[in-house]
Amino acid sequence: MAGIRSKHVFVRIAGLSGKIIVIDEVHAFDTYMSRLLDRVLGWMGLLGVSVILLSATLPTHRRTQLISTWRTGLGREESGTREQISAYPRLTYATADNIETFPIAVSDLNANRLMKLDNVADEELVDWLISRIRKGGCVAVVHNLVRRAEATHTHLLAAIEKLPAEERPELFAITGQMADKPRYEVEEALRKRFGPPEEEGARNPHRPVRAIVVGTQVLESSLDLDFDVLVSDLAPIDSLIQRMGRVQRHGRVHRRFPHLTELTLVITGVTETAKGPVLPPYTGAVYPRALTWRTWALLKDRTHIHSPTEVSDLIEQVYGTSPVAYPPGWKDGEAADEQLLRKHDNQSADVRLICLPLPDPDRSLRDITAQPTHSGKTRSRSGPHERN
Repeated sequence: MAGIRSKHVFVRIAGLSGKIIVIDEVHAFDTYMSRLLDRVLGWMGLLGVSVILLSATLPTHRRTQLISTWRTGLGREESGTREQISAYPRLTYATADNIETFPIAVSDLNANRLMKLDNVADEELVDWLISRIRKGGCVAVVHNLVRRAEATHTHLLAAIEKLPAEERPELFAITGQMADKPRYEVEEALRKRFGPPEEEGARNPHRPVRAIVVGTQVLESSLDLDFDVLVSDLAPIDSLIQRMGRVQRHGRVHRRFPHLTELTLVITGVTETAKGPVLPPYTGAVYPRALTWRTWALLKDRTHIHSPTEVSDLIEQVYGTSPVAYPPGWKDGEAADEQLLRKHDNQSADVRLICLPLPDPDRSLRDITAQPTHSGKTRSRSGPHERN
């Protein structure tokens, strides 16, 4: 809101001055929100405000843009990328005089994660889930659309009723469209059963023997939950990597079921054709086809993903300036890329109409409230879809 021309925007800017600003999950901003963030960073640079930006899946060019925007506010001209290392994970530290990048160590748990990739068809999903947890275990299912989550939950309810009482798993459902009170209750139940143990190295005593959690992107971030196996709709690679972080998140020492000890991501809802992948209807309203197609081009023949060594390269191949080439026969790939570029251009044009002017010592401060608009326009008309 501090990046939008509005009657009292100077109050918001002044309120941020003298602070340390921390922004998490920066990769999750769409073009519209990213341009607003850029403008705020420019003003924070002008005011000398320190900013900490956090993301596990940010592409190099976007990281460079964010740093450049802040330093431009400081009055420092940028001259291209200043990356010294390509290690992952890393910390990039920028000041008025310098930009440095440092490799960051990871915990033993996250130092060598080999994630097995598998596929299951939509029509086989419920039977697969029931058979998978019959011997015990906790599985999360992340769908991109509320309607798909609701349908899977309904089919699971019917299938679970047919099981013997001693084999029935606990079943949970959570989506972003739930009312506040029931969503809060479900989140608390999930934290209790699948959250971290009270003592490091211990096992959560509330973890059920069998459970299935069906949800949407709300399971992707924010909630610190741990499952034995993850099933996910195809999503852009950064979203899949975020979701993979929910698999055996709190360690493997106390896993009780040998058949679930292997780290596994199962992708559902993809039909492979010679002309390209076919995804569930309306998926394109959530993620641009170019990003899901690039992701599928990377993953369709893979059997594993190694984290953290392969994460950075996978991100660059989907979001970088030279993305992965589509396989021969994917005739609509070029059209998908053009559609993504048009969306970026349209959202950039929309936000230019409402955002603050660039910080400029020679510009009158009156300009930041000239032709004010509503300060709540922090979302594009089509909503936050593509990542940057």
